[in-house]
Parts: sequence; C-alpha cells; structure tokens
Amino acid sequence: YLDDFKEIGGIALSEPLRAGQSVKINFSFKVDIPEMFSRMGHDENHYCITQWFPKVAKYDTKGWHRMPYLDLGEYYDDFGSYDVFITTPKHYAVGATGNLLTETENEWLKQRAIDSEKALATGDFSFIESTSDSTKTLHFKEDNIHDFAWFANPKYLVKRDAIVLGESEKECWTFFEEKDKASWAKSTDFLAQSLAFYSETVGQYPYKTVTAVAGPLNAGGGMEYPTITVISSGIGDVKRVILHEVGHNWFQGMLGTNERRFPYLDEGFNSYYENRYYRENEPSTGSDLFAENLQVRILEHMRVRQKDQACNLHSDDYDQLNYGLSIYSKSAENLLFLEEYLGKDVMDSCMHTLFREWQYKHPNHKDFQVVYEKVSGKDLDWFFNEMMGSYHTYGYGIKKAKNNNGSAEITIKKEGEYAAPFLLSIVDEGENGLTTTWVESTDSEISINHPNNINKVSINHNLPRLESNMSNNYWQEKGKGFKLPFLKIEPSKSYRGTTL
Repeated sequence: YLDDFKEIGGIALSEPLRAGQSVKINFSFKVDIPEMFSRMGHDENHYCITQWFPKVAKYDTKGWHRMPYLDLGEYYDDFGSYDVFITTPKHYAVGATGNLLTETENEWLKQRAIDSEKALATGDFSFIESTSDSTKTLHFKEDNIHDFAWFANPKYLVKRDAIVLGESEKECWTFFEEKDKASWAKSTDFLAQSLAFYSETVGQYPYKTVTAVAGPLNAGGGMEYPTITVISSGIGDVKRVILHEVGHNWFQGMLGTNERRFPYLDEGFNSYYENRYYRENEPSTGSDLFAENLQVRILEHMRVRQKDQACNLHSDDYDQLNYGLSIYSKSAENLLFLEEYLGKDVMDSCMHTLFREWQYKHPNHKDFQVVYEKVSGKDLDWFFNEMMGSYHTYGYGIKKAKNNNGSAEITIKKEGEYAAPFLLSIVDEGENGLTTTWVESTDSEISINHPNNINKVSINHNLPRLESNMSNNYWQEKGKGFKLPFLKIEPSKSYRGTTL
C-alpha cells in the first residue's frame, strides 16, 4: 500500500515502462458492498455501484496523481474503453454507463418502459416482480470515458425517449420508483433538453445514450458519471438537478479537468451554464437561482465581510461553507460577468474552441486562459488570475460627477486591489438617452467627459454584485441616487441545496 488509508496500491514491474510502451495487467478483486455510504452501497434491494473497481492513477505533466475518491474534490482519471459484464437477478432493472449490447435486455427494458407508462396511467404496478430464481448477464461497452457506474433496483419504473442531435440519435433513459412518479413524469424530456442545450453552447455530445436514475445518496443532491447520473430520491426540482448533473458530462467528463486541483473548472463552469439555461429559457424560474437563491445571498454577505475565498484553489483549501459558495456560486457569477464583458457570441466561441481543442485532453486553468484570450483577442489575466484566482478584491466607485454648461465630467476611482474592466452607464439630458460603455482597467483614477449634461451614472448596473462596497456605484444629480435593495438572508422557494 502507498497510503495510510490502504486505498492506494502499487505494482512493481519486472522492468521499467518507457515512453510509448504499454503493459497489460490482469488481476481479480472483490468488493464488499456496504450499506449506503456517500454515493456507493445498497439500501435494501437498491444498489448504487460507484467507485467500485481499482483505477490506474492519472499521470500528466505534473506527475502521478495518486488520490482516493472524496465527497468533495472527487477524482481525476484517465480516459479509456470499458467493456463490462454485470450479472444480476433476472427481475432487476439496471441502468449503467455506456451502451447495452445485450439485445434481450434491450427488448426487456423497452417492454418495461411500456408497462411503466401503463402503470403510471392506471395506478396498477402489479407487473413488477418481487423475486426471481434465475439470473441474467448484461454487457455494457463505451469508449473515451474515465469511469463506469451502474444502478440496480427490482422496483424501477423505466421511461425511454430519443433526441436527434446533428445527424445522430441519442437514447434517453430514466429509472425511478413509484414514490417519485410525479417529479419524474417528464424526466426523459429533461434529459433531452439538457443534451440539446449543452451540445449547442459547449460542444456536441458524442455518446449514444444518456441516463438518469433516482436513488439514495448520502452526499449532495446528485452525482455524475459518464453518460449516467444519479439523483437523490425525493428531491423536488428534478429538472434542474438533471440539467446540472448531465452538464458534468462535458466538464468533468469529456474535458476531464482535475477536479481536485481546479474544482471550479468543472463545478463553476457547469453552474454558469445551468444558470444560463434558466436565464435564457425559463427566466421566471432562473431568477430564483440568481437573485433569490440562499447561496447567492450568503455569498454577498461573505463578500461584504471579506470571508469568501478565491475560486481556483485546491479543493483541500476550502472551508466547508466556501466549497459551495466559491466554487459554485461565485465562479458562476464571475463567468456571467465575463459573458457580459465579452458578449455572448464571443463567450460561446471561446468555449466551442476550448472544447474542440481539449476534448479528452484534461485542460488546466492556464489552458482555459490561453484559449479564451486567443479567441477573444483580449488580455484576460485580470479575470483568470485575479477575479478567479486571488484573494484580492474588485471594485470601482464614482468619486465625483458634475455638469458644466451643457457637458459633464465623471471621475471614477479604483477601490479594489486589482485593475479590471467595469461597465459605465450614463443617462444624459440630450438625444443620447442611455449610453453603456465598458471601460478597460485603470490603476487609480480615470476622468470621463460626456458631451451632454447627465442625470444618472452607475457602475456595473444589473451585473452580478462582485464588489464588497457598492454604495458609491450610483450617482444622481438630484435626490439621493438610486435606491439599493437591502440584503436579506432568506431561503428561496425553490432552493434545493448543493449538487455535486
């Protein structure tokens, strides 16, 4: 064993393995399946079989990454081809990573889906068998994945649908029990919508299947694995959690980022796209996540107190509260700010290029920056190494503004610890009305002349609240200026907790 927890072992080869060479290793192993623990185990007859086989440690330019699986920070694995045979009692319904090659089981699942639809309509679930004297062996296979998980339950109801992406059809499967029938009624629609959205905004989904299963979890509201995700049974907002977990197929999955070292490259980017789906497709629902979500409100409170943490730390460096706040919420807000600065079309071009160039290649923090700067033509060091990567604060304030015989002068002072762009909005008395301009970074103060008298000025209006002090972000010629909303710490109606 190579660690004190006896989770990591080593194999001594008879001779060194040189660059470009390969070795084939055959071995047998046994796993005692525990009662449900974290995301693996069984709850009576329900089985969640995850992190269940020995894996080769990932090797990259930083050397070997020998690490056990953890709830937070999870894992970092290499890509490979998985050819798996699973033997279960015949009456169990099984959802797993990859493509089911056992044709008799494919036909059984299709019939199970038909019977499930009838049962959901009639309330008669007597078709579900409670026992079986025989077994079946199922064959699953998939390429270019870094993990394999499977789930089995004799009481599973099954839904099946398909979506055409590009020139190929993708199968959507969901597995859930009768107790979850209401929240999972449109679950295959949720899968299809998730595949379509991420394929359009990030990159094309290459696999033939996508699956979601309901199951017991002792860590988080959901957990992703290649082509399959498990969602905590009984959770309310199934659509949002499916969207989030399916999205991991791109960042934690096909890009294969090191979630232990740079958790935000997976969770942060994925949360940004999750939020973006709702802003663009269901704005009345999405506003809950961005404007009213408890995590966002707590993050604002932590930022004012300067108790938040940087986004690109190692997962071990976060306290328990900031793991969720900084990696998920803060990273997503910062990326929305970057979207507003670059524009959505440029932001999409950056991600499309990144995905095309780095699919299956494990990009790191610097690789993201190089691609985003190349595509946008902008120096984004302020974003990747300051806004995302330091404890330094961001902020600008209106030092003074005055009208002078038909024109105006505005003085902006940098109050944060690093220089970065800010959005300046001016409402004047002339024909221009409202003008909105991004002002590039300034190290101290900047004076801006305006050709007309001005009525109102604001900095970063309607953008994520990234500053610890926003009291001087607004100016108005008469009165006391814009009224800022009071910060209220209260749960949102749709708050669902952190998903991983």
